[in-house]
Amino acid sequence: MKKLIIFDLDNTLVPSKTVMDSQMTLLFTSLIKMTKVAVISGGSLEQYKKEFINSLPKDANLSNLLLLPTDGTAFYTWSESNHDWDKVYQESLTEYQKSQIMNAFNDVLVEAKFDKKDVVGKLIEDKVSAMTFSALGQDALLSDKEKWDPDQKKRLILKSLLEKILPNFEIRIAGTTSIDITQKGQDKSFGIRKILDYTKISIDQMLYIGDSLFDGGNDSPVKRTGIETFVVKNPEETKQIIRNLIQ
Repeated sequence: MKKLIIFDLDNTLVPSKTVMDSQMTLLFTSLIKMTKVAVISGGSLEQYKKEFINSLPKDANLSNLLLLPTDGTAFYTWSESNHDWDKVYQESLTEYQKSQIMNAFNDVLVEAKFDKKDVVGKLIEDKVSAMTFSALGQDALLSDKEKWDPDQKKRLILKSLLEKILPNFEIRIAGTTSIDITQKGQDKSFGIRKILDYTKISIDQMLYIGDSLFDGGNDSPVKRTGIETFVVKNPEETKQIIRNLIQ
């Protein structure tokens, strides 16, 4: 057992933007009783609460849980005294940077002849420290999302176009239809270095589990830290890893 297990969220602990199922909830709860666990993902804190935190039992050992939403550009720990999540830091985008990103998306989507007619919910979400593009919209059906870009080819084209316009930002493929954008140098490797500073746990005592460790994926920057990584295809594979860890 490592001293810290770090998970991606969407497509690792839960199917993209859905609620953690009862089986995963039991396994995850058992794991945080035994060791420290961090979740680092492109989602916001509110998305974390909706997808898995609110599903955890009242007696879950939240003091062992570290939350790093928006790809590690924010960091929260549980406060027993306040019974709430305390912010360790948040690296916010400026309003000018947000406008740069929005303008870049507008230009790129026109160039790529992107069709917005089937978008359900927000197309681009402002997460304060990150901007996230969801190709079919935040509220699209998971079944539709899974069909849209399973091999990442559509998003790789958009990513390439965005990189030409936004050289001073990090641009990463995430989830099933998403592209995350943060300030330069602020990615999941940034988040893991912050975890190192905060916990004083050595990198060889950490394990990272995620579905997007391919080049250009939002999990891939963690490999620069030297952390041991494990690639999963879906939450069912993650469940088996957790079972092995808690045996």
